[in-house]
Amino acid sequence: KINLKENIANQLELILVEKIKDEENNYSLFKVVINENIANKIINKYWSKLKKKNTLKEENYDISRIEHENIIQKIKKDKITNLKLFEEKINQLNAPEEKINYDLIDSYIIKIKINNIEFLFFEKYNKSMKLDKKFLFKVIEGKNSLKFDDVKEDQLNLHFNAPCILYKEDMYIFNQYLFEKIFH
Repeated sequence: KINLKENIANQLELILVEKIKDEENNYSLFKVVINENIANKIINKYWSKLKKKNTLKEENYDISRIEHENIIQKIKKDKITNLKLFEEKINQLNAPEEKINYDLIDSYIIKIKINNIEFLFFEKYNKSMKLDKKFLFKVIEGKNSLKFDDVKEDQLNLHFNAPCILYKEDMYIFNQYLFEKIFH
């Protein structure tokens, strides 16, 4: 089981993964800047999700297993194709990118660091997660009313599915199908 303590995360990074078309196992990773308030909300969402899933029965990963909601599958990270590539590229990331090309996103990673322990939450991206600026308005609170304002850029709507989480040397799998799609 993952050791969950009530700690405050001291770092969160959102890392988008672009799959380079026509090249197998070739990915480009980049960071996205997130303001502190939103980062704290993301951390709380994932932490809450992790607490709920941490009570499930744990079994070794089996590719032939039929999906089952009441278990956690576990596999050593060195057994996962492409994970080493992801880890190497994550450690080489420096400056955050500002412009997102939504058409190239394959998946994304939420990296939460707590007291020098890293959790990597892997998520599969789908086109419906892009919220187009042409159709969006945001609510701005005024003194006694709410007013709507145009959104200036496209937005990424995160899903908090957490199909798989890397913690220390183990990958914990909660959704086998999405896990396999991410690491295909």
